[in-house]
Amino acid sequence: MNHLGSVLDFDVNTIPLACDTMAAEILELTVADSQPNIDTDFEQWCHAVLRGGDVVKVLRSLASNRITIWKRDMSEGSAMGQILYGECLAEGIGVDRDPLRAYKLFLAVAESNFYEGMWLVAECLLDGAGTSRDRKAALDWYIKAAQGNYPPAQYSLGLLLLEGVVVRQDPAAAADWFLKSAKNDYPPAQTKLGKMLLRGDSIKQDPTLGIELLTHAAKQNYAKAQLALGAWYFEPLVGPPNSRESIRWYREGAKNNCPDCMFRLGLMNENGIGMLRDDREAAQWYVKAANLGNVESAYRIGKFFIGGIVLPFDPNEGIRWLKYAALKGHPGAAQELNRRSGSKD
Repeated sequence: MNHLGSVLDFDVNTIPLACDTMAAEILELTVADSQPNIDTDFEQWCHAVLRGGDVVKVLRSLASNRITIWKRDMSEGSAMGQILYGECLAEGIGVDRDPLRAYKLFLAVAESNFYEGMWLVAECLLDGAGTSRDRKAALDWYIKAAQGNYPPAQYSLGLLLLEGVVVRQDPAAAADWFLKSAKNDYPPAQTKLGKMLLRGDSIKQDPTLGIELLTHAAKQNYAKAQLALGAWYFEPLVGPPNSRESIRWYREGAKNNCPDCMFRLGLMNENGIGMLRDDREAAQWYVKAANLGNVESAYRIGKFFIGGIVLPFDPNEGIRWLKYAALKGHPGAAQELNRRSGSKD
């Protein structure tokens, strides 16, 4: 594997395919006299966080049967209970939403020197969730957790450096933190750094390493990495297009409910790129993507209904989709609606 040369002083050959012991090395929480379930629940939460997964979905699936245990352990001072119950308060899962109380629970965990709590407090301070917005304080907490080798904090710190938020913009230092996080097998960091390397965005271009990092993340079912791989193989900056690989990764992303992947599959079906042209399948992908909020798909579905293309002729349904797309800022949808309104007058 190539390395990042003078930009970063890390040997990327040490990037693992998996890091089963990482969570134990980062944080070891022990709770006396606790129900065994909370340990398993906390492990699931950690796994979702450390793999860039849908944390809210995980919590919703557990909360109906577990939230009373979390609340009890929270009241007894358990760091795991404080985090799990605090997350429910922050998102309104099984309880009334209470960001202020959630922040106080996260702060208690952070002040007990647990990196998860530090990261959660930083997230709250950065967004002003449950507390006054304070980017400088958020930066301080991110640094503490990042220096403790907590991957989400390393990634967040990299973002602040890349965007020049609070601190002076420093893409090289940002890439440094992204790589640290990527070496801990954190898919968002692997994806971000991989995309930077593909484009040569603020660091020296290295498509080989970029693809390798993105593939690590994509194989963990991280949809943004799958989308990025599909887009690269469709129109690479280096080398010829590979529509077969592009379709492969878009399909993987679609399995993970990525609306952009669904839209691009629809586009490839509609235009016969890498496959036989199939307007019907294209429409099916557009409908799926539009129902997940993809604005371009909503626009195209509207046009399909109005023109009776593949989908049944239904101007009212077409107008409904066009209005949705226009409200989301799609200029073509707004123009189409104005044109139709003008023609009626």
